[in-house]
Amino acid sequence: MRLNPSTRFAKDPLTDRAVDKSCAVIYADASGRVYYFESEAAYSAFMALAEGGTVAGYTPAR
Repeated sequence: MRLNPSTRFAKDPLTDRAVDKSCAVIYADASGRVYYFESEAAYSAFMALAEGGTVAGYTPAR
């Protein structure tokens, strides 16, 4: 992990901040793409930006 930080960290697609994957709110769409968010609020704001039918496989967070 020390040599390759991408194994531990990802960018929040809404805030563009580095997020520790072990602490992130994680969402995977139907195509298998995984998104990491720094908080539930960032996740909700990101989903609110999507238009109906644009988020493949969207299901509300549990």
